[in-house]
Amino acid sequence: MMTSGQIQLYELDIILTGGWGLVSNILHDEILADDAEWVKPNGQTALWYYTSCSVRSEKETLVVSMPHPNRAAKCWTLELEKILRETGRL
Repeated sequence: MMTSGQIQLYELDIILTGGWGLVSNILHDEILADDAEWVKPNGQTALWYYTSCSVRSEKETLVVSMPHPNRAAKCWTLELEKILRETGRL
């Protein structure tokens, strides 16, 4: 299991959790220990996401709860694109 220090080394702009529920919650609650609330799916997107200040001190990191990339169908890629547009990253 990765630690927050290992994740911080990469200075990531975006993290895709590679799974829903337990995987995303462990990253949020245990590894990053974030206080940020997940943005729930709405009419704009079907994916949960939030911005974290725990990964980089000078810039927020977008964290998206999404299926593992090799299981992600085109529809999830399109949903990710919506989030990137909504958060000004695309």
